[in-house]
Amino acid sequence: MNYRAAIFDLDGTLVISEPAWQAAKSSVSTRFGRSVTSAFLDSHEGRNVGAFVNEVFKKYDDDKRAKILSEIKSEAWRLLPSEIKPVPGAQEFVRALSKQGMRLAICSSSPARNIDLSLQIAGIEDLFDIRVSADGMKQGKPHPAPFLGTLETLGLTADQVIAFEDSLAGARSAVDAGLTTIAIGPHLPSEQFDFCAHQVSGYETLLSFLDQAPSFR
Repeated sequence: MNYRAAIFDLDGTLVISEPAWQAAKSSVSTRFGRSVTSAFLDSHEGRNVGAFVNEVFKKYDDDKRAKILSEIKSEAWRLLPSEIKPVPGAQEFVRALSKQGMRLAICSSSPARNIDLSLQIAGIEDLFDIRVSADGMKQGKPHPAPFLGTLETLGLTADQVIAFEDSLAGARSAVDAGLTTIAIGPHLPSEQFDFCAHQVSGYETLLSFLDQAPSFR
């Protein structure tokens, strides 16, 4: 494999933080007169929080939606420091790729401050010099724009980069950007992710692969 860089999603891929975001979305939505189901929250996993607010509160005016979005972010930020947990094996895997000389980037629907905090808690903040966040992102996942923008920042073409994603929205975004995409997570394998190049349940599988074929390059 001749990959020069790897792009990782954050939430669910490198760290577990979705429960905090779901709790924030649920509590703030209730406070503003709307209740959301667990299934609906799951359907928005990997997507920009703004997309959630626009869908749930589409009948509200722009100012009120902005207030709701701000409150969700504030509530999530209150919860995140104690809720974020590294995904098992993620640190070892990304450090192994870094030692091979691969460049590492984050492409996440989370705000930049959440990315920074999450990488710090996971102990891998020193490895990711490129961090593409929801801040200023005009089109979020599942649109390919986030990954296309990350490729542009890297200065590389899609065939030179491999992507790692856990959500359907994120995986679709990466694949539609032309990236070889590995879906990873305890919910896999699943027919829903058959459009991805590979599916693995955890990093132990990828670490074993590196031991057998010790270079992605």
